[in-house]
Amino acid sequence: GINAEYGGRFQYLKKIFPLFRSRMLMFRKVITKIRLNQKLKIPTRMSSIFATFNDHQKIHAIKGGSTPTPLLFMVHGAHRELQNSGHWKQHLPSISNYGTYVCVDLLGHGNSQPGPKDPKQFPVELQAQACHKLLEDNDLLLSTEKLILVGRSYGCRVITSMLSIPKVGKRVSGLVYIAPPSTVEFEDHQYQNLPVLLVWSKDDAVVGYEPERVMSKFKTVHTLVFDKVLEKDDPSWKSHLPENVKPEQFQDALERFVKSL
Repeated sequence: GINAEYGGRFQYLKKIFPLFRSRMLMFRKVITKIRLNQKLKIPTRMSSIFATFNDHQKIHAIKGGSTPTPLLFMVHGAHRELQNSGHWKQHLPSISNYGTYVCVDLLGHGNSQPGPKDPKQFPVELQAQACHKLLEDNDLLLSTEKLILVGRSYGCRVITSMLSIPKVGKRVSGLVYIAPPSTVEFEDHQYQNLPVLLVWSKDDAVVGYEPERVMSKFKTVHTLVFDKVLEKDDPSWKSHLPENVKPEQFQDALERFVKSL
């Protein structure tokens, strides 16, 4: 009876061992992927950073990610009430997989001071200087080996102006322009060799689609261009937000671009 009992247990263990072993191998693969940071959303701690500008103005940004390099400095659009650091929210888990993000609230936006209720207008050059102060005061310029400036719409004007600040321009490894307006002032400068990722939709009803404005100014331009992002009954302004209407395509293109630098 005893031999039969142990024999039965042995047969049972013999049956379940392959399953147990396969589960353990699967578990080890998951742990390995987490450690190697391969396409898994890793935990990230988001924090607020600030810099005081011109004694009474305070510029704010949210910062998070997994590694100091690359650093993506992300600048939103112009709408005082609707545009701020929160614009990039859905893209931050993806960026956290391979780098660090700093999403700024421009002066007159979000949690910066003056905030969105203040009627004062701020020149692009002043916004660029405030962004530089934010990066410098938080030791972000020297802590990364790869700085990528990302701007959407009005933010394209800001990041272009930032290139003219020597301490910023010499640290930049790449640029991302999302639906840039015609008011972006591209000068003939030493940064024409910087790689660019241009993201746009041909049905952009806000600024139109004129890629030559960017492609003629830089030698290497990667593109993510959609023929159409609007669906039936969508408001026309959504055509100006290709990165948020097509988030997965944007995130994949952004990651490939950053890793190519």
